[in-house]
Amino acid sequence: MAMRAVVTALATLTVALAACPGEVEDGGLGEPLPQAWTTLCAGVDVGACLGDSPLVCGEAGPPRATCERCGCPGGDACVVTDGDDGVCASRAVREAVRDDDIVSDGLGDDVYLALWTLLEDETRPALTLGDWIDLAARQAGSDGRQRVVVVGRESDYRGDLVVDALRAGGAIDLALDDAVGLPCGGRADAAAALAIPDVAGATDLVIDVGAVDDVHSGLCAFAGSVPRCVLPHRAGCLARGGVLPQSLVVIDDDVFLARLDDVLVRSVARVGRDQWEQRLDSVIATFSGLVLRHRPEARFAVDGGGDEVRVVEVPPPPDAVDPSVGPLFLAWLPRFDVRPVRSVTFRALWLDSPTRAFLTEHDVVPADCDFAPGLTDVVEVVCVASDGAVVEATVDAARAALIDVDATAP
Repeated sequence: MAMRAVVTALATLTVALAACPGEVEDGGLGEPLPQAWTTLCAGVDVGACLGDSPLVCGEAGPPRATCERCGCPGGDACVVTDGDDGVCASRAVREAVRDDDIVSDGLGDDVYLALWTLLEDETRPALTLGDWIDLAARQAGSDGRQRVVVVGRESDYRGDLVVDALRAGGAIDLALDDAVGLPCGGRADAAAALAIPDVAGATDLVIDVGAVDDVHSGLCAFAGSVPRCVLPHRAGCLARGGVLPQSLVVIDDDVFLARLDDVLVRSVARVGRDQWEQRLDSVIATFSGLVLRHRPEARFAVDGGGDEVRVVEVPPPPDAVDPSVGPLFLAWLPRFDVRPVRSVTFRALWLDSPTRAFLTEHDVVPADCDFAPGLTDVVEVVCVASDGAVVEATVDAARAALIDVDATAP
């Protein structure tokens, strides 16, 4: 199955790269080729549903996704939120809906590592950011519905590297200021207002930039890394406006590895205290091995600096039958020298006999602790027990050594 996916991806890339940017293809008779979407509604009445899909044909332009009228294909269901703004969702997505502030510490380690397992899958070769932007533009040149790219990123410098590269490549921002209607309907209206060409050729990309967790329903599968999955996602809302969005989620190790460290150290409390040391050792070894498995590669470097971006496609789940939400890609910004400072810090506390006795007496667990990593390897930590006991400490994470500690009973 994996090899077939690779062959398909490479075939798609080869076809997409066959034409030069800006060149209008023709069928050999000097006339431009029509875009792929133009034949979808041929012979279909205006307002009629398009086969076994949520698409509705209009008088002009591409069909719009309106699942509350047409339903969803296969086993998908039309999830209606905010009035009448429905989006199709598979059973797996519906069961994965969650609205949490942090990743649950009750999941398996394989769930926490699933994101990096995908990112490091050598059977799915990564693209450079520049190559992916070229590919996205070419896809839009043959099917203008794909000109919209839904971007999800954390609001920080590294996340903006990807957005800045898209804008530098000519992408413009989706005009949402004048969008009317409900939140999902507003995006649908903005998408419907876009000019979708009916002949093949160069087409500027349009980007809808926002948070990571509301980009695409495909992220619902990564409960170990993305705490929130609430319908509707932006890709589904834009599909209501007649586009077939491409989604690009920035996976910044500065954010996601810190989140992994946080949930892994909290998961220590799932085992008995007599096993905490072994569990902490396992967590630290797992985290360190994850970081050490990959090495910098100059071809992925962006902006002339030390940052890299590797773009990987997320394979659709086996039960995904609704193509209207479009493909999902991850733009991974790796780090190669990160320590699990929270886990290392708590282990230093636990290995100090007097502190361990105090933590045990007052039933302190890692979730009771607030870790404040600095710019250096020094970490400040404050743990507050349910009975009011407080532990304040400073740890050198590079040496895994306790610098000082102050424990106060209520």
